Amino acid sequence: GEYKSAIAEYERVGRAEGEAYAQALYNIGVCRFELWQTEEAARAYGRAVEARGGRYPKASYALGVALEELKREAEALESYELAAGSGYAPAHYQLGMFAARAGDDARAAAHFREAIRRSEGKFPASHNNLGVMLARAGRLGEAEREFEAALRQSDVPFEEAAQNLKLC
Repeated sequence: GEYKSAIAEYERVGRAEGEAYAQALYNIGVCRFELWQTEEAARAYGRAVEARGGRYPKASYALGVALEELKREAEALESYELAAGSGYAPAHYQLGMFAARAGDDARAAAHFREAIRRSEGKFPASHNNLGVMLARAGRLGEAEREFEAALRQSDVPFEEAAQNLKLC
């Protein structure tokens, strides 16, 4: 919780330290985000991605989250796509959310499935949202199974999935 002190420590890591430098930039982004300094967080995440030559899925995803919060959705989408290209499950989930909001249920379902696959089957929110896409397509039996999986896998009560199952 001592984010300002942590930032000062991470800023001591130099570019010459390679991998540690990229990770320090990512951690600075996390600290800035926690301090509600979203613009600065986005810059730090972007620099972390650059430091790894565009191959830092966790930082690309975090950049997408920050950009989405800043209402820069087109840029957020690009960041999620970059992270998803490396198989990062949460990025597929976010791409599914974008597709669902755009009304592309089939594409959303594909991303939710990929998020589940990439997370080795355990991704309660993705199961729930896949269930919603299946229910919209009239595939209620499959939707039911997804809602049940979401409920089984969740570590906390998942009211939305319970309600969706009831509606199904």
